[in-house]
Amino acid sequence: MNEHCEDDAELFALGLTDPERSSEIEAHCATCAACRARVIAAEATAAALASTLPAMPAAPAARRFGPASNALAAAAALVFAVTTGIEGAALQTTAQQQARTDVALAHVAASHFNHTTLSSPPGSAVKVLYARDGAWLYVIAEGVGAGAHAVVRQAGADRDLGPLGPGNPATLFIAAPGRVSDVMLVADGRTVAHGTPAY
Repeated sequence: MNEHCEDDAELFALGLTDPERSSEIEAHCATCAACRARVIAAEATAAALASTLPAMPAAPAARRFGPASNALAAAAALVFAVTTGIEGAALQTTAQQQARTDVALAHVAASHFNHTTLSSPPGSAVKVLYARDGAWLYVIAEGVGAGAHAVVRQAGADRDLGPLGPGNPATLFIAAPGRVSDVMLVADGRTVAHGTPAY
């Protein structure tokens, strides 16, 4: 692997890369000090975040998780679901949602960022956290209803980043959006929240 790890460094630290990609990252980090430092920082962040989580039931003796995986709430959700009998489809959704949240929190914890509150209807609250260099953007919305999409404006053009995840609050994390001039939530063809980041 010749290219740098980029955002896969955080995914690797969280145990979310497949075995082939994990091997590539390990080999690359053996010769690249910058990527090695990024992975180490990501693992430290994951461990710090894990230390704030409540204790989960112990895994069965046959299950083995590495140190990075033990740091993940996604792995904790998996163990909890297996030991309590939650159905597979619901488990996968929960684990995927938690994994996305963990990736977002790892970026937030390891970055310099700003935030802005978007104007939104009464009874709702929308915030956008964003890296000062435009490396990521994280939308957190409460009370906006299902199906809202995050839309950003860059160089005068609007770009749909996709729907917020399920739940309340609903969230959406986007890596490498670049700097944007406006952030909007759009639901049913109308703008329900709007704000302007200040980099």
